[in-house]
Amino acid sequence: ISSKKQLKGLRVMIYGAGRGGELFIREIMANPELDLNPVGFLDKDPGKKGKKIFGFKVLGNLNDLPTLAESNDIAGIIVSIKQVETDELEKLNQLCRKKGLFLKRFGLSVSDFNL
Repeated sequence: ISSKKQLKGLRVMIYGAGRGGELFIREIMANPELDLNPVGFLDKDPGKKGKKIFGFKVLGNLNDLPTLAESNDIAGIIVSIKQVETDELEKLNQLCRKKGLFLKRFGLSVSDFNL
């Protein structure tokens, strides 16, 4: 597993500092082929601000995105929440479009082998 300092790749923020976010950070650190370098988390729970997950800080919430995107020079946002409210997602999408950021989703899937 890579350390935080060894990560290279696209600078991203992860939206969602819960179990999905933890899982995603672990996957990024274990899988350098993903070519992602997370700078931290955004989360709608104000109580999580300042907390660290595997060394990555919860930097703020959706309203902080415009400022944080510039100060951290990120390329995009990856959503790690399974169920995102529609209005939340719309706001996130608008902010990303306005700032020229990509918006992607992290998810787990189980599928059949096609043998």
